[in-house]
Amino acid sequence: MSINTDSNYIFKILIVGNSCAGKTNILCRFADNIFHESFLPTIGVDFRIRNIEVDNKNVKLQIWDTAGQER
Repeated sequence: MSINTDSNYIFKILIVGNSCAGKTNILCRFADNIFHESFLPTIGVDFRIRNIEVDNKNVKLQIWDTAGQER
């Protein structure tokens, strides 16, 4: 049984990479269609949702942006 009835599929996507690589800008451009020229480091994890349609199916993308610092 599906909890979320408005989406046919749900994908969880994790963006990882080195610090200052542009992960947050990729996420903001894809999810919100904005681009920040200034740099603000991600503290911990950022999360965005984008709904798209593929082959007449509703797809929900849960995109996680991680901080690029090693621990």
